[in-house]
Amino acid sequence: MFTTFTATPAPGVTPYDEKLDIWDDEEPADAVYQFARRTGMPVRPRQALVFDLCNNQNLGLKCTRPIPAVFVMKILDETGKAYGEGVAVLEGERAADSLYYFIKEAELHQSLKHPGLRRRLFGRLCGAAADAGADLDCSEPEPRILLTSLELTYNGIKTKLRYFQPDVNAPCIPFTPELGISPETEEEHATGCLSDTRRATDFFCKRLSPTPANCLRDIHDGLLLNLKQEESARWIKAGPVGVDYYQMLRVPGDSNNDTVYKGIQQVGAYLHDNFVNESKMVEKAATSFKAGQESLNEARESIAGMNATLDAARQMLRAAAQSLTGARTSFVAAQSMSNSADLSLSATRLVVEGMRGRLLMICNDTIAKRNCTRENVTALSPMAVAAIAAAAERQAAEAAALVTVATDGEGEVAGGDGAMAALEAASAVLSEAEAGDTHDAFLQWKLAQKAKAGGDGAGGRAGAG
Repeated sequence: MFTTFTATPAPGVTPYDEKLDIWDDEEPADAVYQFARRTGMPVRPRQALVFDLCNNQNLGLKCTRPIPAVFVMKILDETGKAYGEGVAVLEGERAADSLYYFIKEAELHQSLKHPGLRRRLFGRLCGAAADAGADLDCSEPEPRILLTSLELTYNGIKTKLRYFQPDVNAPCIPFTPELGISPETEEEHATGCLSDTRRATDFFCKRLSPTPANCLRDIHDGLLLNLKQEESARWIKAGPVGVDYYQMLRVPGDSNNDTVYKGIQQVGAYLHDNFVNESKMVEKAATSFKAGQESLNEARESIAGMNATLDAARQMLRAAAQSLTGARTSFVAAQSMSNSADLSLSATRLVVEGMRGRLLMICNDTIAKRNCTRENVTALSPMAVAAIAAAAERQAAEAAALVTVATDGEGEVAGGDGAMAALEAASAVLSEAEAGDTHDAFLQWKLAQKAKAGGDGAGGRAGAG
């Protein structure tokens, strides 16, 4: 029983003339692979067709893998019973690799007691593939060691990336526009060749449809993580059977003595190189540690210097703040002294104006009594002004003394009730001057002058006036 399907190179394109037939016991990916070889279908449309067929529930196909087998050879036991689907050499794998791990998983060494079983089956496999016209890689009869497998389910199909130990003299895959990949690692930039891990990952991602976003990066990171874990487990006990020395030596489990001895030599050289490299790394680390200690000490000294500078800057900042406060206080005191000077000047002017008015009253009174003339009063004016000036000087001196007490003698306003009392006393002195203390001094002087010039009667009249 089989299924016939009409395939097209791409949506909207004329279908291929040949029909795609899938037998009931055939893996769909293998049938599509053979169809693509005959029709020249590229890889991406081919894989898109595989996933479309496998996800079409109406067809009822059984898909176990999206990566096709280049060739499949049935293996029968002595009773004629087949071991699974047989040896399936998947696309991208060597015949020797697929055969070795098929024998290991099927445990053929336990059931088929034939010396050189793997080598005999290898010859049969390559011969049958050649007869069928299959493009099988039989260039190497010895299998490579399977280092790790990365399994996942994508678009409904389980798939597996099997990564084998790369060849020492593997050919270089240069970076070309057709490759569609740019160098990333230091090794790739140095050699200009695609690394083996990225080559395997790129091959795997191109077999998924549609290709997942960031597939190359994410799958490659997972592969590197698995390889790191495998390298660590290589040297330790693997379960109850102990250390897998064949896996540690990177040789097949059915290797002869020469192959095992060669593996020992290669592992010894590998360990020696690692020891030398590790020793150099330790030496470099010690040198770097010493330099780091010196740098750390210098950094600590620099930090201490910065802390001292910071403390000095803080002290200077506090001093500047205090200077600013003092400047503000001096400015306020200067404004107060300026206001006091203006008030004193105004008071002096009032006193002068008051004396002029008093002099005019005395003059008028004298003229009315006919005891003096305007000439005599005018002659007395300079003397009156001198008396006013002397009294003003005395009052100003008293006020200045009181202001000095109020301002602590340094131009800054003193605090407390004493300062306020001193300022009030100075204000009282000025008020007293304005009220006529100098006027009384002038009148006493005037009475003395009149008594001396005109007798007691004239003096009495002047005093009464």
